[in-house]
Amino acid sequence: MDRKMNIWFEPLHGLEQPVGTTFICYSRKDSQNVEKILHKFGSRGIPYFIDVEGISGGEMWLHKLEQALDNASCGVIVLTPESIKSPWVWFETGELFGKNTPIIPFIMGFSDKKDEIEDSIRDLPQFIHQFPIVKDIDHLIKVVETHTLNISDIFLDEKLNGKVLPKLKQAKLILVLEDDADRYLLNRRLKFGFKIVRFGRWDFIVNEPHNLDIDETERADKIIYIDKLSHEKNSSVLKAEYILPVHKKWGLSFKLFLECYDMKEINKITSILERNGFKVDQKEEGEKNRIFFLIPHEKCRIVEDDDGTSNNYLYPV
Repeated sequence: MDRKMNIWFEPLHGLEQPVGTTFICYSRKDSQNVEKILHKFGSRGIPYFIDVEGISGGEMWLHKLEQALDNASCGVIVLTPESIKSPWVWFETGELFGKNTPIIPFIMGFSDKKDEIEDSIRDLPQFIHQFPIVKDIDHLIKVVETHTLNISDIFLDEKLNGKVLPKLKQAKLILVLEDDADRYLLNRRLKFGFKIVRFGRWDFIVNEPHNLDIDETERADKIIYIDKLSHEKNSSVLKAEYILPVHKKWGLSFKLFLECYDMKEINKITSILERNGFKVDQKEEGEKNRIFFLIPHEKCRIVEDDDGTSNNYLYPV
């Protein structure tokens, strides 16, 4: 039986949402303390939504708030002596909880007395106790970054990360394996993923040497595994979903891969890919147990990078 593989793109939030928005629940009486969190988020390039910045005059604030709650990839609940008494904070928290959005309680503004802090935590609504409470702002940053897509260390240069991350949009790419291909691949315990080669396209970048944003196009070569796999029980269909971070100006050069720990299976899987029109990039074969392949899709032209390897290029969104 022929094994068929198809691939297509879907917009995610209309391709308008930044990668991994963090919704901040707080009391306005704590605005001075919350500013410290926002400053940290800004220095790390973490996109966030907070009502005083996210809702402009003349907008339907409730609709805007509901939209932000729907689109949030996580929520930070700033727990202070003031906020724990705010019904609105618990309304927003309850909305996030009801949407199965990860919640990160962050406690601040209490005295340093251990007993007082423990008493305050004990009196919180029961459902909050399902989530580990964070007490250190640097720890908070690390936790939030895991929910804003695992690319926070895409460049070694921390300042460059902070510059690039706020300029990313997101696109969803879906790889569909039909007929009995899913059974074959699932039995081989493959891992799916993609490599972010760089933001931008090399042949375009070299023609823009005086562009002030040229440093944002440095090679990243960041490997990201995906865990969004779905298998339809009543049919032989396996879907792998990739959430791709696309620079809103430069676009994205990337490459998909399958990782197989049984080297005897590499040639078989390569054959399946090639029979379905996917180009296996032999120049990447030095990567142990990984098969890198290129997508034959009109939205992802194949381009050559500065080191001579081929990559897919997704246009800016």
